[in-house]
Amino acid sequence: MVLIFIGLKIFWNQILGKLDPLISLSVTFTLLAGGVIFSMWKVKRDEAARAPAANPLFLQQLAAPAADASVQR
Repeated sequence: MVLIFIGLKIFWNQILGKLDPLISLSVTFTLLAGGVIFSMWKVKRDEAARAPAANPLFLQQLAAPAADASVQR
C-alpha cells in the first residue's frame, strides 16, 4: 500500500504539482501503522484459534474440573 501511495504521489506531482509534505507523511505513517496493527491483530487471532490444539493438556483440563470439584479445601 505504501508503494502504491508513493507511485500515485509521483504521478500527482507530475500532473497537479507538489503534494504537501505533511499530507504525504501523514498518509505514509497511517498506512504503516495500520499494517502493523493489522498484523498484530491477525497473529493474536490466529494464536487464539490454535491455542487449544497446541496445548495437549487442554482436553485433560476440560475433563479435570469434575475431579477438582470433589476436592474441598
